[in-house]
Amino acid sequence: MCVLLCVRCTSCLSTRWRCYWDQDSHSCLSTKDDSKPSLLENSACCPSLVAKDVPPSPSGITQDFTLSLSNVEQGEELECDFGSEQRYEARWLDSGSEVKCSGVMLTTAERSQVFQLNLRRKGHLDKYTDSPKPMTVEVYNCGVGSGDCSQCWGREDQGHLCGWCDNSCRPRDDCQYITSQCPDPEITKVGINTHTHNALI
Repeated sequence: MCVLLCVRCTSCLSTRWRCYWDQDSHSCLSTKDDSKPSLLENSACCPSLVAKDVPPSPSGITQDFTLSLSNVEQGEELECDFGSEQRYEARWLDSGSEVKCSGVMLTTAERSQVFQLNLRRKGHLDKYTDSPKPMTVEVYNCGVGSGDCSQCWGREDQGHLCGWCDNSCRPRDDCQYITSQCPDPEITKVGINTHTHNALI
């Protein structure tokens, strides 16, 4: 049952069965093999990504992600995986417990899209570093779903730093001149409700 049900270290060592995690083969075993010194028995020893909150970011910008790791051997070749074939090399920092993925560009044609950030062994499609708490990155597109000034500025409550300039909603850094004061609404058409008018007569 260990081999069938578990594909990550934490889930392997948290089952009701007695299981062992082989770090070399990245697999869950039901029997202990003393010839394998890399076997883990306690989920607290699992190599893992320490998740943290990341503020939303506008679509199409380049950014860096610094990630904290636990029980991961320094120097192991890793890469950041955002899904949809978007992968970036993870470079170890001097601290020995952090890696940095640089030049990451995430885009969306939707109003907002959430990407899940995973760390995995470089060159291995199915060998991921555990992340007991999923780490997500929200990417937003100011140009979608914000047809007027008030809608544009109203997105600030969701952490979307959009601004109204040149009669469109854009990331604030793209606006040369910006003001948080929306213009007064203009009345472009006046209509008469004939049903109400007849009722009054």
